[in-house]
Amino acid sequence: AIEMRNVLVSLGGMTSEEADWQIEAYDWEKQGYKDVTIAAVREYNEHCAATRVPKDVYLRIRSFANNTENDKNSKGEPIAYSAVKKIMAEINAQPGLSTGQKTAIAKSLGWSDKTIRKYKLW
Repeated sequence: AIEMRNVLVSLGGMTSEEADWQIEAYDWEKQGYKDVTIAAVREYNEHCAATRVPKDVYLRIRSFANNTENDKNSKGEPIAYSAVKKIMAEINAQPGLSTGQKTAIAKSLGWSDKTIRKYKLW
C-alpha cells in the first residue's frame, strides 16, 4: 500500500490524503462494491463510518441521489427541493438503519443540518 501511495502521489499528482482514499476505493472494489469514487470514500469516512452505515446501503443511496432530479411544474420549471424529498424518502425507507445512520447518510450527501431537519422523515 505504501508503494501504491507513493506512485499515486508522485505520478498521479494526488495529495497523500487523496492517495489513501483512492487505495481505500480500490479495496472497496475488491470487496465487490461498484462505482466507488474518492469522493464516496471521503464522505463515507467523514460522516458514515462512525455510525457503521453499511457500505452497500451508503453506495446505493449515493447512486440514487446522483441520479435523482427535481420534478418539473407545468411550465417545465424545477420544483424546489423535490429531489431532496425523494432522496430523504429513499434514506428513510432503508430497513434497519438508526436515526443517527440516516442523518449521517444525509450529511454525506452534502446537506446542511438545517436542510436535514426540515426535510428528514425520521
